[in-house]
Amino acid sequence: MVATREDLEMTFTAEAAKRGSTVLRSDLAHLPSLIAGQASARYGVTSSLATLVPSLQRASEPDGSWPATVIVRGRLGVAATGSVAVTEPDRQDRSMIFLARRIIFLLPTGSIVAGLPDATVFLRRALGAGMRYVTFISGPSRTSDIEQIAIVGAHGPGESIVVWIPDWHPADD
Repeated sequence: MVATREDLEMTFTAEAAKRGSTVLRSDLAHLPSLIAGQASARYGVTSSLATLVPSLQRASEPDGSWPATVIVRGRLGVAATGSVAVTEPDRQDRSMIFLARRIIFLLPTGSIVAGLPDATVFLRRALGAGMRYVTFISGPSRTSDIEQIAIVGAHGPGESIVVWIPDWHPADD
């Protein structure tokens, strides 16, 4: 049985919530106001996303510090795990993704697959197109010490937000 887009979105949302992510929905026209409500005053936008969505201006940090929130293009959503694949070619953008306290993924609703085996098509295409870094992120960073005390945000963002954008079809680069 083939899952519908609605089924995939519902599964993704449930799995992402289990892993501590928040899933929202917006169209491109309302995206700046949604971001204003979710991001701190200091946020960064990866350079590849800033090119695709000019209304999200890349924040400059005059003191050279990392932004508290980073906004990144999600290339693929995996429903079974609530994971988002990102492929940022710029080293500073990749660093910003892991050093920010909050990450906001913008993900086209048409970019979701049922499970990791289905993601292999995307991986082959991405690697064939010369993308050297593909990272699957499943919610906020978590780790535990030897006494099983969970720490959120130790190795990456402590908060993860996925924004579904219907009818967004960014050009594949």
